[in-house]
Amino acid sequence: MPPESADKYALNVPEGLKDRVKAEDLAKSEDVKSFVGKLHAAGFTQAQVDVALGELLERGVKIREAQPAMDAAMCTAELKQRDGWKTDQEYSQQMGRAYRAAAAYCDDQAELDTFLAKHGNDPVIARMLAKVGAELAEDTQASAGATEQLGTNLDALMADPAYLNDRHPKHHQVRAQVDALTARMTGTRESGPNRTMSFKSA
Repeated sequence: MPPESADKYALNVPEGLKDRVKAEDLAKSEDVKSFVGKLHAAGFTQAQVDVALGELLERGVKIREAQPAMDAAMCTAELKQRDGWKTDQEYSQQMGRAYRAAAAYCDDQAELDTFLAKHGNDPVIARMLAKVGAELAEDTQASAGATEQLGTNLDALMADPAYLNDRHPKHHQVRAQVDALTARMTGTRESGPNRTMSFKSA
């Protein structure tokens, strides 16, 4: 039999989710309260609520984990509808410019990583940064020592699983870093809309 009221249900978290979901947090959630209230109105027993809530939580976690990859795919699809972004070569070049601009205005790598995690899949910000990055093209070729360090960083990025996996949530971030480093190592100059370098990063 169902309890006398919805607040009498125990909100039991499935064993496999206890490290990510806390029962006390569920008890404070208005959405969960509303959901459980509907289950109570339908006459659910505690055992049935356990099954329904467990299924809801498991699906919710999977969706949240997949969200970065979904956002990245949507961002790519939207950008590739724009002139100057449509081909893989254009897209890679533009993302390299966007990364260059973001890196130039962040104080350190930690701040850059935080910025990219929050805004890296925003197509509007990507387009704005690409325009700024086009103005920040390297004017001179890097020194031998700097080139060696850049090469080491480039090797590490290209070994990252996200680099070749376009479904990985950090694929576009890593690809943009590779393109930006490639441009720095070759001393790329961009002298106008009709004279650009094709970044070959794979």
